Amino acid sequence: MPKQKKLLKTNLKLKHLNPWKWLSFAWLTLCGMILVGFLYSNLTNLSTNFVSLQILKPFMGSIVFGIGSMAFASLIGTLIAIYFECYQSSKSSFIKYIFALPLAFPLYVFSFIYVGAFEYSSWISTALRGFGMELPSIRNLLGASFIAGLCLYPYVFLVVSAHLRIIYPKYYWASKTLGLSDIQMISRVLLPALKPSIITGSMLVMFESLADFGAVKVLGIETLTTAIYSQWFGMQDFVGGSRLALLLLLIVLFFIFMQKHFTRDSDIQKIKSIKNIKLVSGKAVLTTAAIFIGLLAILFPFTQLIAWVDLEQVIREFRVNNLFINSLTLAVFGSLIVLLIGIAVAFVNLQDNKSNHLINLTTYGYALPGSLIAVALLVGFKTMFQLSLTNLGIIGLILALSIRFLTPAKNYFIQSLGMIPRNSIHTLALSNASPWKSFIKFYWKHIRYTSLLVFFIVAIEILKEQPAVLLLRPVGFDTLSSRIYNYTSEGQWELAAQPSILLVCIGVFFVIMLTRIQDRHE
Repeated sequence: MPKQKKLLKTNLKLKHLNPWKWLSFAWLTLCGMILVGFLYSNLTNLSTNFVSLQILKPFMGSIVFGIGSMAFASLIGTLIAIYFECYQSSKSSFIKYIFALPLAFPLYVFSFIYVGAFEYSSWISTALRGFGMELPSIRNLLGASFIAGLCLYPYVFLVVSAHLRIIYPKYYWASKTLGLSDIQMISRVLLPALKPSIITGSMLVMFESLADFGAVKVLGIETLTTAIYSQWFGMQDFVGGSRLALLLLLIVLFFIFMQKHFTRDSDIQKIKSIKNIKLVSGKAVLTTAAIFIGLLAILFPFTQLIAWVDLEQVIREFRVNNLFINSLTLAVFGSLIVLLIGIAVAFVNLQDNKSNHLINLTTYGYALPGSLIAVALLVGFKTMFQLSLTNLGIIGLILALSIRFLTPAKNYFIQSLGMIPRNSIHTLALSNASPWKSFIKFYWKHIRYTSLLVFFIVAIEILKEQPAVLLLRPVGFDTLSSRIYNYTSEGQWELAAQPSILLVCIGVFFVIMLTRIQDRHE
């Protein structure tokens, strides 16, 4: 009996995963040193008058914009999910692709389309003035929150839709046995049950809003991200920019805590789906709302962007400036690095190590704004290594992007590896196979689909990232996102449409591909 216990303990060590463990420890050490350097720099420069930075306005701007975006996205995403899952008997994948298409638009592209289309001199405003109507300005917190909600609602729609597909049949029949109408079932049963998924999706919207830089700049909203950029580059106040980044970090940590608090007791149990159940009451209202949202969030942005596009200018920029090549290079190499680190962290989580919690802390980057990560890297590297991160060229930018987008990689790989029977892993450990052979012959078969999914998800996120690229890109290294910022900061909407159309087309391709892959593996 003691011998069997000793053998089981040996199996749990999983020595064939040691190379991945050391890679994770190296990643943990690097991230830890950067964080220590960032915090040390802030604590040792207390002489700076932090109040003089006038933080109240950008602080409140970030909070109100984040909460407003979350509220609009939650309302729109939940309505569309209920319409799609409860009123569409066919569950057409095409309709799902259509409603997920706003994800193809970076928020800063979506925003400049609306600002340019509704400014005083636009054809829409001019036409309405002919009928004696004056459009209200959208360059305020309410307008910015609504535009962000229109762009980001798919985060809520996709999560709530997946949850609704699981619980809807059971709650439908239970509600009917209680004599509840369709509207009563939605308001009293479905919405309370969907609370965990609504919170999960809306918090993704919150993090995206807090991380945004280009959209709030175009919309004239002062937030902590714009204040950081202004302090860092406009005033050359590196200490002040670092302090603002620290404040932004505290806000993000607070919302992470709130998300965990409100979803800690959630338990989603899968049951066999019952197809072809559809509601009747309220269909006309939800159908009208869905059509209206489709016009505002999908048809109008695409139409306006295409109307601005000059095909010759697109081809010229593609050939001369290599924007597409630079963006694609950054996305490919960044995605491969994230893929490698994500696999390493997921493998470490297979083992019962005391360091797991520390390593997992390095994977919360998706909740952190790109500007915050960029400033933390610049300050941390300078403090710990007496080296400017910009001297590393594109490597520093890839490091920032790896920290930013490691979260989905780790989560997907942990879920994939968790489906492998534990006794199969223990048997592999007993075979004394080499780490490389174990990975290629055994693990890769289980995670190859996940690797493809992660690669595409991270690639499109890197293509859309703007704040980190603006702060850390090497001199002369322009990407689609940085060129869009150059044009929108000067109000040149038509010129900004040229690189934007390339970015959106890539985004549409990835959104459709990812949706199809997920449908095949549900």
